[in-house]
Amino acid sequence: MSLKPKTKIPFTLSQDIRPEDQLPIATIGIEAFLPDIQTQLKLFNLPPQPITTTHIGNWLSNPACHVVKAVSTETNEIMGCICWATRGYVPRPPQAERTQGRFTEKDGDVEGEGEGKRNSGIQRLEDYSDGHFVRFMTDIMPEGTKCWFIGGLNVAPRFQGMGVGRALMEWGLRRVEEDGVFAWVNSSESAWKAYQACGFEVVRELRLELDEFAEGEAVGRGPEREGRWGSYVFSDVYKDGYSSSKEVHQKILKKELKNEALYKSFRYSNGYNYSPTESI
Repeated sequence: MSLKPKTKIPFTLSQDIRPEDQLPIATIGIEAFLPDIQTQLKLFNLPPQPITTTHIGNWLSNPACHVVKAVSTETNEIMGCICWATRGYVPRPPQAERTQGRFTEKDGDVEGEGEGKRNSGIQRLEDYSDGHFVRFMTDIMPEGTKCWFIGGLNVAPRFQGMGVGRALMEWGLRRVEEDGVFAWVNSSESAWKAYQACGFEVVRELRLELDEFAEGEAVGRGPEREGRWGSYVFSDVYKDGYSSSKEVHQKILKKELKNEALYKSFRYSNGYNYSPTESI
C-alpha cells in the first residue's frame, strides 16, 4: 500500500524571533531528534531534562548568528528554525562582527557533571563526537577564513517532507553564493542526505559503534538484530561558493590531510581506550 504524500502547508521565512518563540523553537529541536538512534541511546541513561531555551538566547544575542524561522501562513505556527552563522567577515547588511567558532571548551561542558559521569558511556560518546567536531572546525576554518555554517537546523516532525528544511538552508546558501564564500555543517546521520540534496558534499566522517557506549538498561535494547545499537555516522558536509581560501578546503575535498597529524585516540584515567573510525 502506497503512502499518501503530505499535503504541503504554505509558509514564510522570518528573522523576527520574539521572546515567546524561544520555547516552541527549543521544543522542535527536541522533537526532531527523538527518532535519532544516538539520541535514543542517550535517553536510556540520562535523567529527564527540562526544556531549556538558553542556546536560542545565545544565538539571538550573538551578532554573528542569523536565526530564521519558518511560519505557517495558515496557523502562524512555527514549523522549523535554522541558525546560520558567519565567520571572518561582515556579511551584508552590515552588522557587528564576531569571528569565533561555535564551540568552546566551556560550551562542551555538561552542567553538574562529576568524575563518574565523565567516564560514563554517554559522556565518552559525547567526548568523541565533540572532539571530532572541534578538529573539523579547526581544519575547515583556519585564521582568516570567511564562511557561513549551520549551528542548528530543526523541523517539527509533522512538518517534515514539506520543503521547510530546504527553504531554511537555501536562505543562507543564497548569501553564501552572493558573497563568494563557502558553507559547512556537522550533520547527524539522518540529516546528511537533506544537505546533499542542497549541494553539500560529505568531506569527513566519524563512525562510532554505539554498542561500545551502551550501559545499564540500554544494553541489548537497540533497534537492530539481537538488540544491537549498530553503527552511527557523523558527517561533515561542505558546499563551496568559490571562496578566496579555496585551496585550504580543496585539501579536505581531495583527502590530502593526514590522519596521523589530526587524530589521536582518546584515553581515559580508567584505562578505557577506544579508537573510532574517522575518515577523510
